[in-house]
Amino acid sequence: MRMGLTIGLNHNIPESQLIDPVERQHRIQIWWTIYIFDRMWGSKMGLPMQILDEDIHVDMPSTISPRWRHEEELSDSEYMTANIKLARIVGETITRLYSRRKYQETFLQRVQKLLKALKHWVETLPESLRLNMEDLESSKKPIVSLHMAFNQCVILTTRPTLLHLLITLSKKSKPHPNAVNNTSKFGIGTESDSEDVFVSQPVLTLSEACIHAARHSHSMILTRWINGSMPTFGYFHAHYLFSSALILAMSSFVPIGSPTDMTGFDSALDLLRSMTENGNLAAAEFYHNLEQVKVCLAAYRGMRRGEGSTELAAGRGVATSTNPNASGNAPSGVGAIALSGPSSDLATTPFLNTLPLNPSASTSTPQPSLIPTTHDIIASATAHPVHSHGIDACAYPLRDTVSGYTTEMAFLEPTMQDFLAQSDIDLGLLHPVDTFFTEAENLYTCHEL
Repeated sequence: MRMGLTIGLNHNIPESQLIDPVERQHRIQIWWTIYIFDRMWGSKMGLPMQILDEDIHVDMPSTISPRWRHEEELSDSEYMTANIKLARIVGETITRLYSRRKYQETFLQRVQKLLKALKHWVETLPESLRLNMEDLESSKKPIVSLHMAFNQCVILTTRPTLLHLLITLSKKSKPHPNAVNNTSKFGIGTESDSEDVFVSQPVLTLSEACIHAARHSHSMILTRWINGSMPTFGYFHAHYLFSSALILAMSSFVPIGSPTDMTGFDSALDLLRSMTENGNLAAAEFYHNLEQVKVCLAAYRGMRRGEGSTELAAGRGVATSTNPNASGNAPSGVGAIALSGPSSDLATTPFLNTLPLNPSASTSTPQPSLIPTTHDIIASATAHPVHSHGIDACAYPLRDTVSGYTTEMAFLEPTMQDFLAQSDIDLGLLHPVDTFFTEAENLYTCHEL
């Protein structure tokens, strides 16, 4: 990056100084390759970006004539442009959500703008760069990697909200003795005489998008492993697998997720172990970390079951309701559901999307989710033994593990469309996620985001 800045790669060079169109385009592509590396690797290592977008004054890649010469000597301009735009969003995500900078905008306002950019990216993607969902392996390998990079960006944008939801639900059986009902339109509140926890619709929507992105990436990686097309020593597949496994683990403990997501976590652990045995150094590090996570998950599950057994003995269960107040009054505003009463496993309650999008609506009709919530293929695959030398592809007999998924599916959800349509005023209220994120600064500004 420093070398490129020194020789001025971030500026256009006059045609009079460089007449050959191939050399000119090669110069442009070298700069944007450096830019992509800066954003992508910076996001993986938790490092700040080395140059601002405002300081870049070079043209985007383009196709020169004759086309055969471009194809012979240069990279596909459409593919590189898509990578550049995605890398730009990744840089904005790290800066706006994972840095210590202070913003006038609320956390949800910043997330909304990033998700709008991601939605526009996937909607304007050229047809040649879209996945063939009927036959994933018919897509060129770089295209599959491009879509996994997109999913990772969605995960980076929405993961703090999912973690906030998990922590909120984990604390729901331990209300603060001085807690008051402070539920607002997009707030979470507790009552001193109730164990209900009100979770706002935006939190649920963002968490659901995060889970979908993780499931999609996990399914694509599993499919490539089964078909023998996954890079043995690649870093990014190992990283995406690790990242999606963490989300699937959290998903198995929240009502909007599914208990079967834990099978996805287990299969990711097995895949990383096999990659480690084959000599992948990145996978070895991620595998060690996931092993520690598994130990923590077992302890957490045991704790939840212990609490649930005690409280279920008192005749209580888990309920999802839009009117849980002890006084009979619904929380002020709309867009919040109440998760009340602890259980032995938080994941035993499926999320019912029963909130009206219209504030004046007195009743609501459940809206079916477009996002698949079960992993029958993965669940059935785990019934087969895993050999000591790695995962046997025969143990996963069904090939089409990505059926039912599309890259843009999370943005087609009615609740997501409603969230993206909210005005800055609607999202400008103080939200518990902002407070949570302030307290978790040290967690999110460390390495290995």
